[in-house]
Amino acid sequence: MAIGSTLRDARHRLGLDLPECESATRIRGRYLAALEDERFELLPERTYARGFLQQYAQYLGLDAEPLLRELNDVLGPLEPDEPATDLTRRRASVTPPRRPRDRRGVWRTALLLVGGLAAVAVAIYLGGRSDPESPAFNGSTTGDLTTPTATVPDEPVVTPSTPQPVTPAAPPRLSLAGRPPDGSWIQVRRRNAGGAILFEGTLAAGATRTYSLATPVWVRLGWGPGIRATVGTRVQALPEGTGDVVFTRQGRRAVSPPG
Repeated sequence: MAIGSTLRDARHRLGLDLPECESATRIRGRYLAALEDERFELLPERTYARGFLQQYAQYLGLDAEPLLRELNDVLGPLEPDEPATDLTRRRASVTPPRRPRDRRGVWRTALLLVGGLAAVAVAIYLGGRSDPESPAFNGSTTGDLTTPTATVPDEPVVTPSTPQPVTPAAPPRLSLAGRPPDGSWIQVRRRNAGGAILFEGTLAAGATRTYSLATPVWVRLGWGPGIRATVGTRVQALPEGTGDVVFTRQGRRAVSPPG
């Protein structure tokens, strides 16, 4: 899933421009443009990229989880000492306001209750005046004929709980170590044979290079037996001679001869 084109297409379908989205999400327009252009290095911190992406996707009516997983593949998960950004209050600012509860039914019930009690009190009073033995019939004012007042209890206030962010597990790392006697020449690229070059040269015996497998790593080997490759703690089988290998989180994915 392409993050930038997905966001941009959703915004165009809704007929929105960046200034409108900036006003609604309270995220600066240049940061929204950076997300749509996948220029994540323009954001102030790496953690803001995740928070801004989740908030912008929810505002556009998209499912943020697939986009966040793709972003994790590009940037890698948070390091243990890297603080996470709490955007709970910012997300609440773009959530449609809740409609106030209709209290007319409560007041109507209370008025009917008070009216019913008053009617009962009046009926008792009038019935007492028609009885010759009652104090009211003889003109006596003894007795308490005060109309009781109904008390309507206050409704409990429910405070919504704040969801806790879930930190994804760190991806395994690829380790390439040179084996005696001479190691091997290698070329390492991100994702595939057309990706950015991460290393190119001879990996001598005893030398080691490691790479995060947040995204696949493509390796061209000059001589397979001269290299020892591990994904996490698992040793990976390599070609007997020259060959191309792609490593993912699950291990070696494919082996093909160099083009």
